[in-house]
Amino acid sequence: MFKSFCLVLLIFVIGCSSSQPVVESQQANYENVFVDVVSKQLQFGANTPEPLQVLIREWFNSDVKVNGTEGSVLFIMDNYQENLSAIEDGKRVDLSLAFQIKIDKPALSQKKQVQGSVNSFSTLTGNFSLADVDRLIANTQSDLVVRLSEELQSKL
Repeated sequence: MFKSFCLVLLIFVIGCSSSQPVVESQQANYENVFVDVVSKQLQFGANTPEPLQVLIREWFNSDVKVNGTEGSVLFIMDNYQENLSAIEDGKRVDLSLAFQIKIDKPALSQKKQVQGSVNSFSTLTGNFSLADVDRLIANTQSDLVVRLSEELQSKL
């Protein structure tokens, strides 16, 4: 009798423990960025991690629109920095990404260059796993692309 009670209690405790991650994955919604050229190109610096490159490529391919009659634009993403630091009872991730946009319209002898950087940070406190830290970094990278889209929308 006691063994079956302990077994039921153990099953109850295990069943009540949370297996949900602390950090949920986020879906980002980007605003369209319009550039008055015919073609677009994207380049990455050597230090840009592959997961961030995937996010930027998805944004670039679906939300950067060309609507001109001539010229080209080159988006260069470089100088990615990631700092994961310990805070009281948790972790903090700080990300930054520099960008350079070169617009060239040879027939009109026009060249335009836009430079800047975007930053984002997130924190995680309490009990969490390494997978939660990885999701925190991924979500912060997604927010970095949202900020990039907003920044470029205001500058182009």
